[in-house]
Amino acid sequence: MNHIPTMMKGRLMSPIPLDKAGDAASLVSAPVVYGVAGATILGITLKDWVLLGTAALLILNLILAGFKLCDLIRREKTNGDE
Repeated sequence: MNHIPTMMKGRLMSPIPLDKAGDAASLVSAPVVYGVAGATILGITLKDWVLLGTAALLILNLILAGFKLCDLIRREKTNGDE
């Protein structure tokens, strides 16, 4: 039987059988599939979904980078004063 090893806190845990991993993945991804299928029926194509998803990830990454940059600048100011 094929198994997928899992990691938890840096340690290798007991393997999960592939059929169980597939069931777990289908439970998590099912709402996304239904959402994409429903939006495709409404006229939003898969190409548009990819574009929207990429734009959302880009915006979130830019926001996170801005927070990290502000934190870095704040730490440099406090370390420079000491």
